[in-house]
Amino acid sequence: MDALLMWSGLAIAPTVEDLKAFSAVKTVLLIIDALNEVDADVGVAIRDTVDQYVRFHGPVFVLASDRREGLYSDWPGWTVLKLAGVMEDEARAVVDAKFGTGQYDGRNEEERKLLRIPFFLNWALQEGKLELGSRASAVNGYLQSANINEEDFEPAARFAFSLYEPDGVVTDLGGTVQPKMDNPVMEKLRQAEIVVDGSSGPIFSHQLIHQFLAGYYLGRNHESWSAKTLDRVTSYSASNDTVGMTIAAIQDLAERDRFLRIVYDWNWRAAVLALVETQTPPRRVSPALETAVLAMAAERLFDPVEYTRDRVAGLLHLVPGEIAERMRAARNHEDVVSEVLQADYDDVGWWVQWREFFSWDPDTHTLQEAEVAAIGSTEPLIGWTVANGIRRFTADNDVSRDLRAIYRSQLRDEPAANVIRWRVVHALGMWPTQSNADFLLEAVTDPDPWVTYGAVRSVVEIAVITTDRALRISIIESLGTCWRHLRPESLSRLAVTSIYGGADSDWAPAIRPLLDEVRIHQSGVERLRWDRYLDRFDEFASLDAGT
Repeated sequence: MDALLMWSGLAIAPTVEDLKAFSAVKTVLLIIDALNEVDADVGVAIRDTVDQYVRFHGPVFVLASDRREGLYSDWPGWTVLKLAGVMEDEARAVVDAKFGTGQYDGRNEEERKLLRIPFFLNWALQEGKLELGSRASAVNGYLQSANINEEDFEPAARFAFSLYEPDGVVTDLGGTVQPKMDNPVMEKLRQAEIVVDGSSGPIFSHQLIHQFLAGYYLGRNHESWSAKTLDRVTSYSASNDTVGMTIAAIQDLAERDRFLRIVYDWNWRAAVLALVETQTPPRRVSPALETAVLAMAAERLFDPVEYTRDRVAGLLHLVPGEIAERMRAARNHEDVVSEVLQADYDDVGWWVQWREFFSWDPDTHTLQEAEVAAIGSTEPLIGWTVANGIRRFTADNDVSRDLRAIYRSQLRDEPAANVIRWRVVHALGMWPTQSNADFLLEAVTDPDPWVTYGAVRSVVEIAVITTDRALRISIIESLGTCWRHLRPESLSRLAVTSIYGGADSDWAPAIRPLLDEVRIHQSGVERLRWDRYLDRFDEFASLDAGT
């Protein structure tokens, strides 16, 4: 297996003529590496094409590596070899054998997680060093041990960033400008086998090194901080490691805070993950900002959507530190608010207003027009807190009209306008009226993918919580006519939002036929995802019926 993996890194790119000529060769092994690193639809197309090719070319065998478990299991002629990750018992045994009994358990939680990643475990064993710190500091240490110094980082980072194509897929240069091969930094990277030859140019030997260097570049090029750039370097939030690597590379506290705000406005989950990299003094963010981000995540522990609750619980456990620990211990939304009210950051400009909005109590507070308008605030924490807070109030027709008007006033393709529209569709998800449902079904066709993502969740929420059966049925029927135009991530909101706490007994039988229709029309990895969604939905429906 080691030999095969080494061969897969060679610069061999078969042409169409080569593939035709293989039929005359006695035996050919075609190796396809990392199918999961291209767009899901492209990966499935490659698999299907190769499958047909092999059927008509007997001497050809294929070895493909793909992290998407189960993609090949139902295909005749394919044999699945599952390479398990490093289990905790295995990591403990290897580390303790090298460094002494109890050394693995003596590391902090973040370092133990790193030691269960083969890249970091292998480096720790080779270097005889267990002090890994965070992901960013561990990769930094790896590069330093390979004689790649700070002065080498800038050209290497510029190259790493250039590999992210506009479609968000990491390629091996494609149409980007290749660094000169006589570049001394490139030679050092090659000698250390950090950069190797791909089919059409140099590529990084490991994704984590690529992400670290791309983050290093982004951390020093503040003009590139935008939602579009974050979409590119994370493949629309499919892999958020580059975000954490970026914040670790930012030298100034105020700039780290600014970057984290931009990240939160783009994707709150990525913002929480970024906090993992900010727990040591040189990389900290301001305590007020950390408290606010973690509090806004912690209130989702009580979200009615099971998927959201589970996901945020997992994220909060990744973040070390006292603030995260207190937020994890919250038993309800009131506990989270109590933690916020006990924090004293009144000297921070935005804190007082944010705290006021975050602690809204519908029993004692009436929404004011100016407060609703703050959903369009240029301060991401204020805008999103207003959107989240509105959801706690009883539906109000006047406020609904104001929100829909705000949405329509932002119908332009600009980052600030896009995120305001997303906040609006999120806010209206708990207000089940015909007008809001019609509006959200219109927003499902919004040109911005994240607005669509939010609109799908919100309109499904309205269908779940409404007591108007005719409204529910009309929403489901409307979704049945438009779901084929949705991106996979937006479409997934239809499934995960359907597993909704407090849904009445009529909900599951009403939505189940549409979920099954969507699943039937999926293929490849998306079919596997939808199989899992439906299995969990049926379990949810069964439990709900039993109670």
